[in-house]
This record gives sequence, structure tokens and C-alpha cells, in this order.
Amino acid sequence: MNIDRLIRNLSEGWCEVSRYQAVDQLRWHLDDSTVLMAMCSAALKEVSTPLRKYIVRALRPAGHTANPLFEKAAVQCTSATIRKRAFESLSLMDCRTARSAVIQGLNDPDRDVRMAAALNIDLYNDLVFASAVEGFFEKNRFSLLKKSIDEFFAGLLEKAEIKKRSIYSVGRPRLQNAV
Repeated sequence: MNIDRLIRNLSEGWCEVSRYQAVDQLRWHLDDSTVLMAMCSAALKEVSTPLRKYIVRALRPAGHTANPLFEKAAVQCTSATIRKRAFESLSLMDCRTARSAVIQGLNDPDRDVRMAAALNIDLYNDLVFASAVEGFFEKNRFSLLKKSIDEFFAGLLEKAEIKKRSIYSVGRPRLQNAV
């Protein structure tokens, strides 16, 4: 299959399955800089989290060239969403060379970017980084707690909604059949 067509499928594919298939084919051509750039770009722009993770995992063999691209996006991009995805990608790649970018990310003005940068804290083990992580937790302890509480209550609401739907399937209570 034509590489240009695969790259188009990856970025403009009308269905998620075609984008997964493009990744499966393109992963064998990571030595081509055009393919590498297209896959890194797709990893940062893809809306589907599972597909984004799949793309990043496909990039792992080319980490030495992909990681600097993610690091640059994490530090220089104006979009908080792209910066967040770049830090998530660095974490999935187990990148141990983006220490200064991660420290900068821990102090990002956007809370979601800071949380994504924090995903990388287990990759570094030195005093400067430990100090940056300590500062991160000091500054973000309340937002971390709030996020955990929000996720807990969102999970409860989701379970309640599922239970409600199971009791009233297709507008007819199941209890009616039990009587």
C-alpha cells in the first residue's frame, strides 16, 4: 500500500478501524521521517484515547527520534490539550531524557498539563527532580483531592444510571414481570 495513502488514512480516516490499520502498516516504516512525523502528529491530535495510546506504542521502537518531538510539543505548543497529550506520550514511551521538560510541565499554568507531566515522575530519580515533584504536590494537593472526589462521584452517578437503565429497560419496568 502507498505510504502517502496510509498517512492520509491515519490523519483523515473516516473510521477508527481504518486509522488502526494505517498504524499497523506505518509502524514498519518509522525510519522514514515523513512517517515518523505523521505518527507523532497523529498521537498528539487524535481524539480517541485508545487509538492515541496505540499510536504511541507503535512509536516506541523509534523513541530516540519520537521523544524529542513530543518533548518539543510539551514545552512549546500553545494548546494545553497538545501539551497534555505530549506529556502522556512521553510517559507511555518511558522517556528518560525529557527531565527538564517534565519539570517545566509540573509548573504549567494548565492543571491538566501539570497532571500529565506528573505521570512521568517515576522515570527520574534525583534531588532536583524530587524537589520539583515536592513543589508540584504542594501546589496541587487541593486540585488532586478535588479531582479524586469528582471522579469518585462521577463513578457513583454512572453506576446509578446503569442500575436505573437495567430496572427500566425499554420503558417497561422489569418488576412488572415479577408480580
